[in-house]
Amino acid sequence: MFEDFLDNGTRERRARALMAAVVLLFGVLGVRLYLLQISDWERYRIQSEQNTMEPSSIEASRGLIRDRNGVILVDNRPSYTVSVIPPRLRGIPDPELRKRVKQRLSQLISVPMSVVEKRLSSKKGHFYEPIKLRQDVGFETVSVIEENRYDMPGVEVQVEARRGYTTFGRSFPIAPHVLGYVGLIDERRYQQMRPLGYRLDDQIGKRGVERLGEPRLRGQDGVKYIEVDARGREVGSFPTRTQSPTPGEDLYLTLDYRLQLKRRWLSAIA
Repeated sequence: MFEDFLDNGTRERRARALMAAVVLLFGVLGVRLYLLQISDWERYRIQSEQNTMEPSSIEASRGLIRDRNGVILVDNRPSYTVSVIPPRLRGIPDPELRKRVKQRLSQLISVPMSVVEKRLSSKKGHFYEPIKLRQDVGFETVSVIEENRYDMPGVEVQVEARRGYTTFGRSFPIAPHVLGYVGLIDERRYQQMRPLGYRLDDQIGKRGVERLGEPRLRGQDGVKYIEVDARGREVGSFPTRTQSPTPGEDLYLTLDYRLQLKRRWLSAIA
């Protein structure tokens, strides 16, 4: 009988100890839940946004070139560019699916698969900076890509500005030796201009006024932040965090557009 009493006392102490452990465990969980949901919610909300936010560059429009009377000699025209953001493409968990996306993209933009692979592996800029694979893409191709964008994570269509030069008739540009032209920045000059904010895929003045006026013609790019899901697909944006681009400055030359046309006309009939 005495042994039964001891057994009952032992069981009672064990039950109390177990109950105390359960209460302590729930107490810890309750405190932790309070910290997550009430006390530190703002800090975790900011961290969550940062985990899903990706910066995306907004290209600034290049300044116009005008004659002495304000007539536009060089302007900007819209153009479609197909780009890839590598982290989103690498976010596809299935290697075979990732390969099919690249093959599909290669067919759509008529760029060999080997060139696509080389471009994706040779990136030297910002981690989330888009890699331009094809510029001046036709509207039909753009439509197909947009229709299948949720099946092609990381693939983007950007509307960029391309230079348009005033011509005499349909094929003779006005004063090309003076105005010059723009082209993709080369590796050597990229290393020199990178501290000024230039990217590896940027257009830069190569000759003439385009080159001499580069610091004034080039604007300041902006940035927007987008929200992506676990597969790297864009699902939203953060408009309040957007930094608008600053357009480049227009340049006025001493050239006279009418005199240039007359000179061209006299040369054509001579």
